Amino acid sequence: MAQVFAAMGDSESALTVLDKLPQDVQEREDVTLLRGHLHFDSIGTGIPDQVTLEQRLAADENDSEARFQLATHKINNQDYAAALELLLTLMRKDRQYDDDAARKTMLKVFDLLGDDPLVPRYRSKMMSLIY
Repeated sequence: MAQVFAAMGDSESALTVLDKLPQDVQEREDVTLLRGHLHFDSIGTGIPDQVTLEQRLAADENDSEARFQLATHKINNQDYAAALELLLTLMRKDRQYDDDAARKTMLKVFDLLGDDPLVPRYRSKMMSLIY
């Protein structure tokens, strides 16, 4: 049912259904993936389109908000490598942006990707920035 709500664009109802599942079911990979996608869909609502954000970054490479929002678009379009690069750059340039949102978002993307080969590569890059 949560997948049906998600497909209809009703993230709130989908999350409500997921929240009512037994704990052992909530920990299944398919449920975790759906919850991750719903999270990124929700933060992608109401932000400028991708072209506008790219233009903002071209005009001001230090526009942290545009970089973060562009990463959100990339995540929602399943362009994870590009999103992770944007988030790494944001960590490098403005670590304090929105209470360390770049690092926190990278961790959520890692959860979303599971065993994807991008995870260890970008986790290593992220850790090298932290330490």
